[in-house]
Amino acid sequence: MSLHLREIYVEGESVLHRMDARTKLICALALPFAVLAMPLDASWSYAACFALALVAFTLSRCHWRELLRFAWIPLVPLFIAALFLPFFAQNDASGSVNLFGSGVRVARQGIDATLLLLARSTLTVLVLGTLALTTKAHEIFAGLARLGLPKRAAQSLALSFRLTFVFAEETLRMVRARDARGYRPRFVWSVSAIGRVAGALFLRAYARGERLQRAMLARSGSGHADMHFETRSLSRRDWLAMAVWLGALVALAWSAQ
Repeated sequence: MSLHLREIYVEGESVLHRMDARTKLICALALPFAVLAMPLDASWSYAACFALALVAFTLSRCHWRELLRFAWIPLVPLFIAALFLPFFAQNDASGSVNLFGSGVRVARQGIDATLLLLARSTLTVLVLGTLALTTKAHEIFAGLARLGLPKRAAQSLALSFRLTFVFAEETLRMVRARDARGYRPRFVWSVSAIGRVAGALFLRAYARGERLQRAMLARSGSGHADMHFETRSLSRRDWLAMAVWLGALVALAWSAQ
């Protein structure tokens, strides 16, 4: 068993790769809010937002395979949950429809809610995936700090991100050690073994956290991560890209009302 853990970021020289992280963060976070402001019947507005997101992804010069390698993780549970919405929605004035001629009738309101959830979630994953593919993790945390996020919170996020890979590798080593002893847990009747592994992992994580705090105390005396985020002004290209993107989103959201 092997696991290759790395950032989603893909090296490149595209326009989006060279853009400031603050610009990409503002543009990426603005699109979900603009989509939330659009009513369900504004299908052309959703199509225009999809076009904007696809243009941004095309400018990143990344392959679809790189995006789909991580996009399925949030999308699959959302799609499964959306499939059940029509069956639990109550009938209203909009009536109900016959599902594929099978005689099963579902509320039209539930179908509308399903389509809305799928459109919004797909758009959000697409634009945030483009952000992750074109921006290094430390640049995202630095951009959040420069946008006004408290420095302590940005440092905590950066440290948590780094430790995620450490604990994932630690879990993999424990699983390999368990398998090397010839034990293969099987679902319900092996819950106790899985619980012991989880408990041991928790204790190791707690011990590692204590060692990390002592190391930080020895280096800075405060017991907190001391990370410095450089500050620089946005270029004209960044301001122009932000103005065009936000202007298009505002126009779409306004015209959809």
